[in-house]
Amino acid sequence: MKTKARALLGLVYFGVRRAGALPRVRLMKYAFLLSPDAQGVLGSAGYGFVPYKYGPFSFELYHDLSKLCDQGYVIPDGSDGPLRIASESEGRAREQVEALPCDIREALAAIPAKYQDSSQDDLLREVYCRFPWYAVNSERPDLAPSPRPQKPKADLAVYTVGYQRQSVDGFFDRLLRTGIRAIMDVRRNPVSRKYGFSRSAMGSIAEKLDLRYVHMPALGIDSQRRRSLRTRGDHERLLAWYGGDLPRRIEHVEVAAQFVSSQPTVLTCVESDPSLCHRTTLARALSERTGLRVLDIGPSGAEGVS
Repeated sequence: MKTKARALLGLVYFGVRRAGALPRVRLMKYAFLLSPDAQGVLGSAGYGFVPYKYGPFSFELYHDLSKLCDQGYVIPDGSDGPLRIASESEGRAREQVEALPCDIREALAAIPAKYQDSSQDDLLREVYCRFPWYAVNSERPDLAPSPRPQKPKADLAVYTVGYQRQSVDGFFDRLLRTGIRAIMDVRRNPVSRKYGFSRSAMGSIAEKLDLRYVHMPALGIDSQRRRSLRTRGDHERLLAWYGGDLPRRIEHVEVAAQFVSSQPTVLTCVESDPSLCHRTTLARALSERTGLRVLDIGPSGAEGVS
């Protein structure tokens, strides 16, 4: 079992030991308070988060939790009920938890101990007060700080982003913080081994976060042309070919230009380096048609592409 999933199991394990059962909302807030987003101690074993109905939420965590249920470690009470450790798997679960580094194990045990006497409302109120950004989509505005934070809306531009080396929650949180309203997936084949980045998963998560998702496969590059990419020179030759081929895709380019002119939209692909990705070549073509500047959304925010 990977360390991240083992740490999640440990959080459920210690939470159940304290209270007998662990509500999912409480599990999510515990995980958030231990995450890098909250300057917690889990590091790479922690999850990314997005603002959702009850504050910080991790789609990846929920995905991993379902795996723990399928593996027989965790038993949910109904589809959204509290969680328990399966009695027949308690020994296996304990062995997995004991295999964690000591500092992580201690942190996982400390969080349920600290908040066991706090109501769920008090826990949410504390999270919102300390991290107000995560209250922007909350269905409990009565617990949010005043004035309640608002979702930003980006100026119109041709935004681009690559999801390489990001978690799905970190990816979407970055888009929300930038003020993006729509995602234009320009991959030819939108499949991924990383959870959340296939077409169906990305579209589903986008809808839940009130973002529009469109797939434009005609603006992508066939996988066969990308198989032999090894050097920067290989990438540059491919991008030169792609730029020369764009006039043959003019109808799709025009549709994309109208779309990015109507709402803050980000062209999305895999490659983290915008200079090595066809999305930048496409973005420049759209910029010529719309007069909008090209901005890549990197770790430090949106920056111009030279």
